[in-house]
Order: sequence, then C-alpha cells, then structure tokens
Amino acid sequence: MTRKKTGQEARAPRRLCSIAEACEITTFSRSTVYRKVREGTFPKPVIVPGMRRSAFVADEIHDLIDAMIAARDAGRAA
Repeated sequence: MTRKKTGQEARAPRRLCSIAEACEITTFSRSTVYRKVREGTFPKPVIVPGMRRSAFVADEIHDLIDAMIAARDAGRAA
C-alpha cells in the first residue's frame, strides 16, 4: 500500500527518527544503514539544528520500504 501525496492537502506532519528507530523500522543494523547511506541506497539523515545529532525522515524510510515491496512484486531487486 502506498500513501497518496497530495501536496499541502491533508498532509500529516513529518516525523524524524533516530538511527535506532530507523534500524527497528527496516531491521537493518546500524552499520548497514550507514553503508547504504554512503552507497546512496538509503535516505540521508538530516542535521537537527542546535543539537549535535542527525535524524532520518520517517516518510523517506517508509517510501524506501514501499519501493522494496514494489520491486519484489514486480519480480526484481530494488
């Protein structure tokens, strides 16, 4: 199931998640997430202003999962 993106209409607020949450959502290890970020196959984290940390945009992770499911259903690797 994919989420419909209709611009500003009925858009839920975006949510940031930690590396631990990103790992939990995807079941990837921390090292796998960061390797995939370097390879360009996982969404890049954003810097949280005023804090010494970065976070991932949850919608982007869910979009990646949707793409992986679509690739599986189409019979090809993502």
